Amino acid sequence: MKLHASTQLTIHNSAGVKWAGKFGFKRIVLARELKITEVKAIVETASKNRVEIEIFGHGALCYSYSGQCLLSSFIGGRSGNRGVCAQPCRKAYKLVNGKKDEYDRPIETHTSDISDKFLLSTQDLCVYSQLEKIIGSNINSLKIEGRMRSQEYVGIVINIYRKALDSLKYGKWSSNKDNLSKLMLAFNRGFSSGYLLKSDRETIMGRDTPGNRGLYIGDVVGYSNKTKIVTVKLKNRFKIGKGDGVVFKASNQTIQTKKHRKESMLNDGAPVGMAIEEDPVYKGNLLTFKVKKPLNKNSMLYLTRSLTLNYEASDIIKNVRNPSVPMDMVVSLDVNMAVKINGSFQGLDGHKHCLTVISDFKMENAINKPLTNDKISDQLNKTGKTNFMIGKLDIDIPETLFTPISNLNKVRRDFLKPQKLS
Repeated sequence: MKLHASTQLTIHNSAGVKWAGKFGFKRIVLARELKITEVKAIVETASKNRVEIEIFGHGALCYSYSGQCLLSSFIGGRSGNRGVCAQPCRKAYKLVNGKKDEYDRPIETHTSDISDKFLLSTQDLCVYSQLEKIIGSNINSLKIEGRMRSQEYVGIVINIYRKALDSLKYGKWSSNKDNLSKLMLAFNRGFSSGYLLKSDRETIMGRDTPGNRGLYIGDVVGYSNKTKIVTVKLKNRFKIGKGDGVVFKASNQTIQTKKHRKESMLNDGAPVGMAIEEDPVYKGNLLTFKVKKPLNKNSMLYLTRSLTLNYEASDIIKNVRNPSVPMDMVVSLDVNMAVKINGSFQGLDGHKHCLTVISDFKMENAINKPLTNDKISDQLNKTGKTNFMIGKLDIDIPETLFTPISNLNKVRRDFLKPQKLS
């Protein structure tokens, strides 16, 4: 059994790699607090110790050191280090200042007047635009967060990264704005390159909101109370359509000053969400469509659900294929006239595997319609949803014998059972 060291082990240096290799780990998922330069140095040590390196590339970031957070366990009895984090870092908190008494107890406290509420909430990690730097570190695997995510999210994100990595292999890739929009629409709390590629001016924190932000489409520049038509100046060319879900949020500029707050925001600045019931109209850099609720002109439009993206995800999921491993087969008869299948294949681990299956039935002399080798070949090639496809097939059975087709199907199923492989 191959052992992988989770990021919960907080392995962050070459000494940790050597320890993991000594205890039989074949792959290490490094802590998320490392810089790409540190990852490169660790990879060199790992290769000498025959250990593979995996790093996080897309998904949620942890406020604490990887594997060292006890907040969820203390607050709710659910340990993040055991895979059941209650995500207390996504909750609202107040920043309290004060003094301490002789026993270090807080006294004379007061709450700071700050606009941010979610003081421990981080943005999401996304290295898509800088994949070339990631590949240059010579890691073995890029980890995409999938826990508690929908299959549509996983389908879209994996598909985008897989195609990018395949293109990079041949040096024909560049970051695609449309794909980046799809990644944001799938789910995002705001994207950051994390500690891995963080620049001096970049923050990984997203303290204004802990949930999905959607995809920024543009700014509201007009709204008619009479017709209920809203006009949006486009900042993103990602198409929206009938049935999509959108939300209008107060502009960042309008919520910074109390003077204009009442004039520019409704419902104390609360977001206004809705589904689009009529086809939007695009004209130049403007977008217009009818809405159900009154809006402020100083709002920003975000797309939160796209039917087009959902259809794309469904197609990806529907067309997922199992790995097709070529299986070479030699089909013959044993001394008792039973069908004997010898097979060999190179597994995904690079090793050659051989197996033999002998049927529990015997071939008989045909009375009317003997089985031809072509018919036997047709039945054996029906590998269905298994991981195999038939490669070279040699059939050494006289075309004067017979057995029911159901028998051929049974011996094929027995042959392809996972527990039969050795």
